[in-house]
Amino acid sequence: MEITLEGNPHEFNLPYLLQVKKAGVNRISIGYQSSANDILKDVLNSPHTAGEGLSAVHSSLAAGFDTVNVDLLYRLPGQTFEQWKRDVKTVISLRPENVTTYEYVVHTRTVTERRLAEDRLPPPVIRSEAQAWYEWMRGEMQEAGYVEPRTIPSRSQGIASATPTTPTARDAS
Repeated sequence: MEITLEGNPHEFNLPYLLQVKKAGVNRISIGYQSSANDILKDVLNSPHTAGEGLSAVHSSLAAGFDTVNVDLLYRLPGQTFEQWKRDVKTVISLRPENVTTYEYVVHTRTVTERRLAEDRLPPPVIRSEAQAWYEWMRGEMQEAGYVEPRTIPSRSQGIASATPTTPTARDAS
């Protein structure tokens, strides 16, 4: 049976993770989102920093959960392709068992929608460019040994989840 704990990186320190693992949690899903502090703070109003995101992934892997999932967002307002490439390459280098990517959606009547309308946030890239980002990510993930077990259509671009086909670095130890 799979028991998942999902949360923001600032909530996942090693002592806490060891406690929840002992209580029976065997899968962790981390809302990493981005490795860019400006995106995390200014666009997402995130409670965590990029450093806390990395620390949460490292701690989750060190705690020895059966599955560690890392969530990434693309097409965020102001996000550049270079930032997206860094995010993807960073997460791949950490070798979690699963990576899930989501296209960021600006919902109506939200703070983000208002800030975009007031030119307080740069607009996200156009859909065709976001599709190219997604296709680039798929190639990188496949090259790193991840497979895409499912693509679930959503109201936006869709959700891609990838799991490595080769043993992770910690499997070898």
